[in-house]
Amino acid sequence: MKSTMTTMVLSLTIIASAMGAALGLVHDATAAPIAQAQEKAKQEALASVLPGLGDVTMTGPEEVTVKGDSRPVMVYRAMDGNKLKGTAVESWTMDGYSGEIRIMVGFDAKGKIIGYEVLQSAETPGLGAKAGEWFRSEIGNRSIIGTKGELAVSKDMPADTEVDNDANTGASTQASASAIPIDGITAATITSRAFLQAVNRARKATKKK
Repeated sequence: MKSTMTTMVLSLTIIASAMGAALGLVHDATAAPIAQAQEKAKQEALASVLPGLGDVTMTGPEEVTVKGDSRPVMVYRAMDGNKLKGTAVESWTMDGYSGEIRIMVGFDAKGKIIGYEVLQSAETPGLGAKAGEWFRSEIGNRSIIGTKGELAVSKDMPADTEVDNDANTGASTQASASAIPIDGITAATITSRAFLQAVNRARKATKKK
């Protein structure tokens, strides 16, 4: 009986080791292609959010930490010699409905938003996932393109008497009176707030040298 148990333990140990080695090989085989795909997506996003700048040289990424954060954003600058033509910021928020959202936001030399792309999001399909297009739509006050300043979901502006509390922190979501109101995604207010939070973080990073 003891010999049988010993054999079983050895067999299980060998099987576990083999499975661990196999998983390690799979990870090694897929890690490089995943990293390459992510880098390609990032380069495509850079080109998308900084359109029409002509012959420029991209510098970066530079890690910039916005006041109050412990995690940096990545800043890229489009230069024509010594002249700044535009800035792209890879920003983030952890306050999405389903967690982290990462975006790339492009600004012209005067600080106006000229483009954005969603790099990572697990928001609800058909709702929060609409952020990829919603905030460039010309319907109502949805678009952030061309804005210059702090952004906030329209329903959070001080004039609205029914102000929600943040679902994650419980804090009031009432925005600054000077913020630019943006119409949030229908039935996806949490995602909308998180997205604009990431955009505002990106804007603050462009002001840090």
